[in-house]
Amino acid sequence: MGRSKENPQKVPPESHIVLTTIKVDAEQKPGFVAKATDIFTRATDAPGILHQGLHATDGSDGVTTFYTRTAWESPADIERFKESQPHVGAMENVGAYGTDFRTARLIGDTVPSWEEVIARFNKPQEKPGK
Repeated sequence: MGRSKENPQKVPPESHIVLTTIKVDAEQKPGFVAKATDIFTRATDAPGILHQGLHATDGSDGVTTFYTRTAWESPADIERFKESQPHVGAMENVGAYGTDFRTARLIGDTVPSWEEVIARFNKPQEKPGK
């Protein structure tokens, strides 16, 4: 998918923003896309959802890196959704869908652009104890 400049996505002040990334190989991609579509469809009507998005970048090695971003009214809304199906089932089996699954949480009034999300997850990770 190409990268384009986008306007910042404004949400109410003190919104709870969740970012995720996962690497998915060609064999895992159909299952991941089906599960992600199901989860995003359910999230559309979830209590407290303010924003959701999914973005993908294809690597030259045949691996697609997926990124998600959601914004919620409260941490309780996040937890309620995390503990519901189909989300909880997907997280119990995340290894079946891909590798290098990571998350980040922010609080603010602007959902990061895809460029910012990608940059956040591509920063070198600190080694423990440093």
